[in-house]
Amino acid sequence: MAWSCDGTRLATVGRDGSIKIYNPRSSASPVMEAPWTGGSHGARVVWLRNDVILISSFTKSSCRQLSIYKTDDLTKPSSVSELDVAPGILVPYFDEDTNVVFLAAKGDSSVFAYEYVSDSNTLFQLPAFQTSCQHQAACFVDKIECDVKRVDVARGIRLCKSSAEPFLFTVPRVKMDYFQDDIYPDTRVKWKAAVTAEEWFAGKDGTQDYISLQPEGMKPLSEAPKMVPPPKKYEYDFKAKTDEEKKEELVSAMIDRMVERDQEPLPQDAQEGVADDEWDD
Repeated sequence: MAWSCDGTRLATVGRDGSIKIYNPRSSASPVMEAPWTGGSHGARVVWLRNDVILISSFTKSSCRQLSIYKTDDLTKPSSVSELDVAPGILVPYFDEDTNVVFLAAKGDSSVFAYEYVSDSNTLFQLPAFQTSCQHQAACFVDKIECDVKRVDVARGIRLCKSSAEPFLFTVPRVKMDYFQDDIYPDTRVKWKAAVTAEEWFAGKDGTQDYISLQPEGMKPLSEAPKMVPPPKKYEYDFKAKTDEEKKEELVSAMIDRMVERDQEPLPQDAQEGVADDEWDD
């Protein structure tokens, strides 16, 4: 079960074999429902957009998979990505600032990461966090806890057998003295309610505030001076020739060669001839 990004709808998926979308303020019955064939091992759902959901489930052969659905058509997924065969259900966490889905499951020693491409409604696999210690559960902290100077894009805590261990995802960058404003947009203040419970039940919708993660005195990367490439020692003006140009050059070379041969003296021209008085004999 998961709430939509704007807090107006609820999505559920379960072993009853159906995907359901609710509008809790208007009816206890689902406003949209479709059969689901994601297996009987359980599933998890998360909203990627107000009209897109992601379901983490299993295939009939116990392979873990990720399916993306448009809420206006729950009959078939927009895309399906199969991962591996393992017993733990991958619990998704979506970072809307970077469009990255993080997934962790009980008994795993890795935390997976996939980038959501909204144009094609597909997932692109990213490097995973890997360790030798298995975890029982994992959770992520708010974006304001990330160290932007170290270019942390996600931080979390793994519950291991006898300890709770932090983990993080970072992006390698060259100009780390600058605030990476291309991957740190203003983040939503999720920990502060936009409306009260009474206002929400009365039908009022609110919009949460956004704050900047840029530290004071740190210039954004977009304002960094552009690097000018050094001048080249040699300049090459290479232009690939077309087949027609090559044919014309070949014909022209053959004609020039034939003209040169016509202008060359014949071998007999260099020999001495017979004098006219010798012909009388």
